[in-house]
Amino acid sequence: MIAISPLPPLSYALHADEKISHGFFRVLGEICARAKSLPDASEPMPELIHEGRVLIKRMRALLWFAHPALDDAAYAQAKADLRKASSILSGQRDLKVMQTTLEKIAKKTSKEKERVALKDSLESLKQGGATNEADSQRGKLKRAATILCHLSTLMKKSTAKTAKWPSPSKRLKKAFRMVCEAEKKAESSGEDTAFHTWRKKAKRLFYELQLTESQSAKPKRRILKDADELQDTLGHHQDCVVVVSKLCGLNIPAPAKGRVVKLLKTRKKKLRRKSRKLARHLVDEI
Repeated sequence: MIAISPLPPLSYALHADEKISHGFFRVLGEICARAKSLPDASEPMPELIHEGRVLIKRMRALLWFAHPALDDAAYAQAKADLRKASSILSGQRDLKVMQTTLEKIAKKTSKEKERVALKDSLESLKQGGATNEADSQRGKLKRAATILCHLSTLMKKSTAKTAKWPSPSKRLKKAFRMVCEAEKKAESSGEDTAFHTWRKKAKRLFYELQLTESQSAKPKRRILKDADELQDTLGHHQDCVVVVSKLCGLNIPAPAKGRVVKLLKTRKKKLRRKSRKLARHLVDEI
C-alpha cells in the first residue's frame, strides 16, 4: 500500500462553502495564532523550529494565492518580512541539514577513506554547533512569530473591501505553470541556483494544493503526494549545495573535504535524475 501525504489541518485550507476573502483572513488568523503559541509550547525545540518554518511557508503560499487582491506595496513588504522571519530560523535548520545529509551518505559509503572523511566532517560540525542553546532558539522563534503576527495586521489594513479575489483553479494553474517553467530553466542551465528556484516553485505548488484542497471538486490526494515528493527531493538537492558551501568552514584536512565534496556531487546527480522522473509523473497526474 502506498502512503498518501496527510491533508493539512482544515483550519489551514479554504472551505468550499465560504467566500475566498473570508477564507483568506480565517487561514491568516489561524497561522498567526499558532505562531504566537509556539514559543511557549512544550514540544522539543527542534520540532517547534520546524513547525515555525512550515508556518512561514504556509503564510508565503497564502499571500501568493491572494496577491491579485492585495495592495502591491503591502505585498512587497510582507515578502520582505517573511524572508526576515525565515532567516531568523535558518541557522539551526542548516546545522541539522548538514548533519542529516552527511549521515545519509555515510550509511551508503563502504570505502574507508570516505567514511573517515565523513566522520571527521560530522565531528567538526557537531563541535561547531554545540553553542546552540534552547533559550536562544526560543528567542528566535518568538521574534519570527512576532513578524508573522504583524503581517496579519498589515494585510487587514491594506486589503480593500472591493478587492477582486482570485479563482483557486486559476491560481493553481499558474503555480503549476511556474513549476514547469522553473524545471526547464534548471535542466537547460544545470546551475544549482536554478534547481533551487525549481524547488521553491514546487514547494509553493504543494502548499497551494493544500490550501485549496476543499475548494476543488477534483480529488488531489495523489497530486499532493507527487508534489510533496518532488519538492522534498529538490530539497535534498539543495541540502547538498548547503553542505558544500559550509565545508570550507569545517576544521578538517583538505583531502577529506575533497572526498566529501565528490560524494555530495554524486548524490546531487542522483537527486536530479529522480526529480526529472517525479516531474514527469506530476505532469501526467495533473
